[in-house]
Amino acid sequence: MVATVKKAGTDLHKAVNSMEIKGKIAIVTGGSRCIGRAISLMLAKKGVQIAIFDLDEDKGKKVSSEIRELGRNSCFCKVDISSTEEISCAVDKLKNDFGTPQILVNNATVDFAVRKGGIEDITESIWDKIMAVNVKGAFFMAKKIFPYMKAEGGKIINITSVTAQTGSVFGQIGYVTSKAALIGMTRALALEGAKYNITVNAVAPGLVRTELLGDRVGKEKLAEMVKNVPLERPAEMEEVAEAVVFLCSNDYMTGQTLYVCGGSYFS
Repeated sequence: MVATVKKAGTDLHKAVNSMEIKGKIAIVTGGSRCIGRAISLMLAKKGVQIAIFDLDEDKGKKVSSEIRELGRNSCFCKVDISSTEEISCAVDKLKNDFGTPQILVNNATVDFAVRKGGIEDITESIWDKIMAVNVKGAFFMAKKIFPYMKAEGGKIINITSVTAQTGSVFGQIGYVTSKAALIGMTRALALEGAKYNITVNAVAPGLVRTELLGDRVGKEKLAEMVKNVPLERPAEMEEVAEAVVFLCSNDYMTGQTLYVCGGSYFS
């Protein structure tokens, strides 16, 4: 008796071609600045159409305009992803006006000023805000998109953090907890999505050179932090975006977390 092996799709040629992301539609939450902006632009350069879900209308529309200048379709949706009602309305409108999304990048997170602080500093309201965006928002974005992806497969990428494994020198106990939760969510969703060819992975940046990094930590603290990175520098935002593009293009990896951290953590 000869065993049969399940192929990804109807044949191997289809499986290889399915790795092509040009022309697909992606939602990037928190896509108006920093890492989210870099992800949006890099996916656009690979031919992906981008829907930016964000609260910052001015910056979001500006990035959307930059993407259209690259020759790709793009739209901005003002969405508070801590609200399941706003998520549902925005995704339905996007599907009707723009098309069915095949890629979801859960990148939105609370601001650094909100999330810093240890156990003695954090309040219930701050804890709830962090969890509402970083965990609840990511989950309900995936839940809303999931039925649309079931027919032809899709990609979900959650942006977590190396601090989920290492903790943070700034305390950030709520933020660290939320990012660890995202890794667990990634694995659980990967198991649910596998039979529908929906892959679910995470990217965990370490220290990243954003336009806000120096202002957030100060030059002396930044220099100290860089000393703990074996590659002796922060990641560039585009290097994080490259990891996202890779996961969008790969059909066999699922349930995994890619650490873009210059060797500061080994899984």
